[in-house]
Amino acid sequence: MSTILRLELESDTPIFLGSFDTQSHEWDLFRTQSLKGLWRWWLRAYILGALYRAGYLGYRLSHKRLAELNRKVLNTINCLTSNILGGTNQASKIVLKATIKKYPYRPISSCPSYGDPHCNLQRVRLLTVGGRRVNYITGETLEVELSLRPGVRLSHDEQILAIGSLLTALTLNGIGKMGRRGVGTFTVRVVHSLDLPRDWVKAGTINLDNLQHIIRSTMKIADEYVLSSKCIKDLPKVNYPSDLPPCDLISDNFVDISGIKVDIKKEIEVPNTHPSLSIVRNNRMPIFAIYEVRWSGKVISHVLRELQDFFYRPGRIKNLYGGANTPYGHWQCYISSNKLSWFLGLPRNQKGTGYNVQDIERRASPIHLAVHRDRAYFTIFLSLDWPTQIVWTGAGSRTININRDEIISTSMRVLAYLETYLRKLGYNFKVIFP
Repeated sequence: MSTILRLELESDTPIFLGSFDTQSHEWDLFRTQSLKGLWRWWLRAYILGALYRAGYLGYRLSHKRLAELNRKVLNTINCLTSNILGGTNQASKIVLKATIKKYPYRPISSCPSYGDPHCNLQRVRLLTVGGRRVNYITGETLEVELSLRPGVRLSHDEQILAIGSLLTALTLNGIGKMGRRGVGTFTVRVVHSLDLPRDWVKAGTINLDNLQHIIRSTMKIADEYVLSSKCIKDLPKVNYPSDLPPCDLISDNFVDISGIKVDIKKEIEVPNTHPSLSIVRNNRMPIFAIYEVRWSGKVISHVLRELQDFFYRPGRIKNLYGGANTPYGHWQCYISSNKLSWFLGLPRNQKGTGYNVQDIERRASPIHLAVHRDRAYFTIFLSLDWPTQIVWTGAGSRTININRDEIISTSMRVLAYLETYLRKLGYNFKVIFP
């Protein structure tokens, strides 16, 4: 097999692996499938974006969801993905091998636990209820090697598309539990590369200062790969307007929001702040965007806890208001009082309260968080991949009807609150994509 890329990954934040028992084990510290699954998700996001821009991403409406991809599109996506990473009917053309070089791990059996800083993470506190033990890995070093399977051919552009999607995955997501919430991230060093673009690497590591260019270059190659593939030969073009796509994907398209009125300066009440929304440009909203967040004088475990707390009401309120009493009521904030929390993700099930959706198991958050040593990223996806109706049950009941404008207006409100949250806690941020 010919090696096309060799990386060394050194963990930036703790890695919580393991299966249903919430533990990682000496004999199961890292599974290649975890990395391969993350890689496949981001490759599909690039391919979906290419189909969307070319006008091939057809979908249908249903009574459960605003949009569902039709069977022809799903088959095409599987064909395009399988041609590189394999699928049910063919092996992957690229062999992924991960070798653990260093893997110290620590157990947590209760929180607080001897001052362990990761006990401050909300999910860890939940996992250790009742004295349950959770192991996490810290200071792990992995060697990841990509090789072409013997006897197969993969063009140079297809190799760069595969590598670009893997590097995007390792930059904007983590591995393991809480991988979309800042945990399980790595510093990526390039040990060997057959022909990686020079501006993708800086001083031996992936050039995060050039992340926008890496994504745009990978998008361009994805467009060429999709349009030249036999997989789309029977796929009809659709006449849907260039608006919200039917699912989360990577693209630099904007949607018109001129008809949506959101006055965040009057709505958001946080002392000593000036609410704003920098992601909107000329009455247009991007369907895929990345915030880069920087800080000074903060320990990374503290950064991880503060940024992750935005997704959890008690942490969000404590950090913004210093206690339970806020302008929105006792233990209430702008997001919770306006019933906007559904945009942060719908859980798998509820115990009679909270946000409930009939016949739909869950909907993961369209906001991803990745925390690295000197910066963090919030990645935002906008799409129609939402249920048509959500019922909130608590002190009363409310039915939330979801449509295109509701998705956009809610995203604007939530992101304005995120910007207010970051500014209040002393972080510097900017939109680096699109």
